[in-house]
Amino acid sequence: MSDIRGGRPTFGTCENCGLPVEGRRAIDEDQVLLQPGEFPAHRIPEQARWHLANGIAWPGNDTAWCRLDHAEVCPAGPEPEHRALRELHRRLALRARIAQDRRSR
Repeated sequence: MSDIRGGRPTFGTCENCGLPVEGRRAIDEDQVLLQPGEFPAHRIPEQARWHLANGIAWPGNDTAWCRLDHAEVCPAGPEPEHRALRELHRRLALRARIAQDRRSR
């Protein structure tokens, strides 16, 4: 998923858990894999919030909705301490197990 040009997203799957992710170029020219969708910012810890401006991912957010780095909630990683992130982590872990079961049939 390294083909990020001009703020355009690349869509793929996480190498660790197999769930969908959205690759975006971050302001520091690195790539960040965002969890698909937007989340209510008041439920997400400030340090975990991302926003998009002209297709580029920026850390932080001061609006009602935010994006989230997939690494914060990837079911292949450790369970987060923050309640909202932990809930999403658990839902994604179930989704990953169901997807894996379907692939193995």
